Amino acid sequence: MTILIIGSVLIGTALGRFFKVWILVPVCMAAFIFILARSFSYGLGMGLAFCECAILGTGLQIGYASGLVFAFLPGLRQSLEETGESCPGTPAVATRQRRMY
Repeated sequence: MTILIIGSVLIGTALGRFFKVWILVPVCMAAFIFILARSFSYGLGMGLAFCECAILGTGLQIGYASGLVFAFLPGLRQSLEETGESCPGTPAVATRQRRMY
C-alpha cells in the first residue's frame, strides 16, 4: 500500500506540472480498471480493490495539487523580485532599506 501511495503522489505531481486538470480523469479511470482487473485475476476481495482505488485516486489528486504549487512558486518569486516587493514574512525595515538604494 505504501508503494501505491508514494507512486500515485509522484505520478500526480508530474501530471500537475505538465498537464491540465482533464488528464486526471483518464488516468484515474485507467488505474481503476487496472486495479479491478488485477483484483479479479488474483481473486482478491472487492473491498480491497475499492480501498486501493480510493487511495490511488486521492494520491493522484494530492500529487496533482502539489505539482501545481511547485509550478506556481518560481513565477511568484520572480514577479515579487521584479516589482521590488518583499516576500511574505520579510520585515518592513528590510524592504525600506532595499528601496533606498
